[in-house]
Parts: sequence; C-alpha cells; structure tokens
Amino acid sequence: MIIASININGVGSIPKTKRIRRLCLENHVNFIGIQESKTDKVDLRLIHSMWGSTTCDFATKKSNGNSGGIIAIWNDSLFKKLKTIDGEDGFLAIHGEWVNLNITCRMIVVYAPQDINSKCLLWKKIHDVTRNFNGMYIVLGDFNEVRFDYERLGTKFCVRGAKLFNEFIENTKLIDLPMGGRLFTRMNKHGTKLSKLDRILVSQHFTSLWPNATLTALPRYLSDHCPLLLKAHSIDYGPTPFKFFNSWLLNDEFSNVVSLGWIPPTESPNPPPHPAIDLKCKLQSLKIKIREWRKTQVQKQDCLIDSLKEKVNFIEIKAENGALEDHDIVDRSYLSHLPHLQLP
Repeated sequence: MIIASININGVGSIPKTKRIRRLCLENHVNFIGIQESKTDKVDLRLIHSMWGSTTCDFATKKSNGNSGGIIAIWNDSLFKKLKTIDGEDGFLAIHGEWVNLNITCRMIVVYAPQDINSKCLLWKKIHDVTRNFNGMYIVLGDFNEVRFDYERLGTKFCVRGAKLFNEFIENTKLIDLPMGGRLFTRMNKHGTKLSKLDRILVSQHFTSLWPNATLTALPRYLSDHCPLLLKAHSIDYGPTPFKFFNSWLLNDEFSNVVSLGWIPPTESPNPPPHPAIDLKCKLQSLKIKIREWRKTQVQKQDCLIDSLKEKVNFIEIKAENGALEDHDIVDRSYLSHLPHLQLP
C-alpha cells in the first residue's frame, strides 16, 4: 500500500498536472489525496491525466469559488469504493475495501480551514466518521495546524489550536507517524515562514499490520507544500515497458540510430528464419539501440535538472536552520518554477 498526499494550490495548469502524474507514476501510488484543487470542473480527462492511466476511480469535493477543493484518486483494481462521505466542509471520506488485503477502510482527505473554531468543528466531524467504525482508517492532507511549537518557524504558535489538534488525534485514536525527509512541509516563497501543516495519520489497525511503514516528505515543486508519501511495503511491478516518444523523430540523430539498430538477417548456410522471427529479432535489436541512445541523450539534461533541484533543496533546508539571504530567496523563486524541471 502506497499513499500520497499533496496540497497543489490549483490543478488548472499543465505543469501541475504533470507534477501530480510524475508523483503517482514514479512512486507507484495506489491512492492520492489532492488538496486545494481550486476547481469545480473535474472530469475524466483531468483525472486520467493526473493519474497517468485510465485504471482508476475518483471522488471530489468542489472548491468554493477559487479556494479549497479536494480530489481523491485511486487504483480501482486495489481499492473498491463502497460510498463517499462528502457532505461536510473540510474533508472528503471514501469508505471502501482494499481488495487484495481484504481490509475495510475509510480514506479521509482533509483540507482544514484556518479559523480555529471552524477547525474545532472539523475535528469533531472527522471524529464522528471514525468513532463507531471497526475497520482501518487513514486521515491525510493539509490540517492547517501544528502540534508543537517547534513545528513552526517564523510564524506565531497558537497554544489553543495545538491543544485542540492534539486532543482530536488522541480522541480519534490516530497515530502520527514519524516523518522523514523534511522538518517542515510548508514554506512561503521567501523561505522565512515554515510549518508542519501536512500529515498522514493512521489508525492502530494500520500500524498493527505495518509496524515498519515509512512516511516521507518529498521535495516541493510548483507548490509551497511538500508532497507526503506513505509506504506500507514495496511492490515488484516487473520489467519496465518500452515507450516511444514522437519527439524523438525530430532529433537528427534518430534516423541513424534506427539504421544501426535495424540489423539485416543473419547470413547462414541454413534456411533463413521465418519472416516473423526475423522481424522479432530486428525489433529487439532496435529497442536496445534506442534505449542506449536515449540514455546518452538525457544524461546531461538529467544531471542539469538534478543539480537545479538539489540547489532548491539546499536552499530550503538552509531556510529551516536560519534566515535566507536575498540572493537565496531570488534563486529559490526562480528555480522552483522553471518549466524544464518538469519532464514529460
């Protein structure tokens, strides 16, 4: 089971759609909760584009104008929806079953308001959804609240808000898993205000099954929030399928690669192979040559992109330990939104 959560701050742009798709595909995500979709126009085309395939189901909570909005997407061969609970502000709950595990579960995606009284009401509603439920439940998303004063840097710590949040976690019998990767999940564009607002909370049922589950905050791109990734176990998906991109045809070197890869029939005193076998051998040879060529083509580009991402990551970690200098703020703002950091 691999669960992801991300506050994307609007899904309306192509780079952000690609960001979500890469997050899902690269991490083999089974379920993702997306907060702040900022749209009430969610169709299958958008869902499939974000998920990366058509083998999925989804549920949505529409935004209130240009704010809020929740989208949940999951692999429908692994998780079967039985019903949704979306009548309340601030969360979207999907009641279903993890088919391969034979486990009934409620997946609750949260985007909490900032007002403390509204949050208190939200905690009570989520508690009510889980109170008489005997199965497993996972509560994930942007809670807009911290538990302790060291989970904020550069912003005021609200003692009452933290107390209410901690009481909610305790009364709902949720477990706040240790998070690796980052100390904070949200950072403003200047790198001066940091806080741990995003979490994936699990029930005791979950930890009894997967006591060694890991929760990681991934590097943030195109959003001021880090995506979260919860891994209950690793999955072997077999060999990677071969993909062909039309953009390769625009490269001047590609025709030569095809010529080298399209080997002629092997000369032999024996009768020539069947045409179908000969074609298979040519395609296999061509595939090897294209993969070798592709690897060399992207090596420099990948190194450049990795170095840029590493620089952004370095600046953000630096911000967690002290105030950023002006040139760091400018560099982070520029690098974080370079379109070529998001490859197809």
